[in-house]
Amino acid sequence: MATTYIPISTGQRLGARLRSAVDQAGSAWGQLQALYAVMGTMVDSAASPPSYALIETQFGLQAGQGATLYTLLQTVIQTGDASAALAELLTQCG
Repeated sequence: MATTYIPISTGQRLGARLRSAVDQAGSAWGQLQALYAVMGTMVDSAASPPSYALIETQFGLQAGQGATLYTLLQTVIQTGDASAALAELLTQCG
C-alpha cells in the first residue's frame, strides 16, 4: 500500500509557511473542540427554552448570542467537512 504522508520541506520559504499554517490549524481545531466541550457543560437544558446565559457571561457575549455561538461551534465540530462551517464561524466572530 502506498503511503499518504506528505513531507513538507521547511527549508523552502513556502514550505515553512505551509508547515506553520497546518500546525496553527491543528492547534485551533483542538482549542475549538475543547471550548465546545466546555460550552456543552454551560447550557441549561432544563430551562424551557434552553438557557445559554452562562456561555454569554463566561465568554463575554451579548445577551442572545450564546445559542448562536454554541450552534456554530457545534456545526464546525460535528461536520465532517467543516470548511464552510468554520468560514461561517470566523465570519460571524470576526
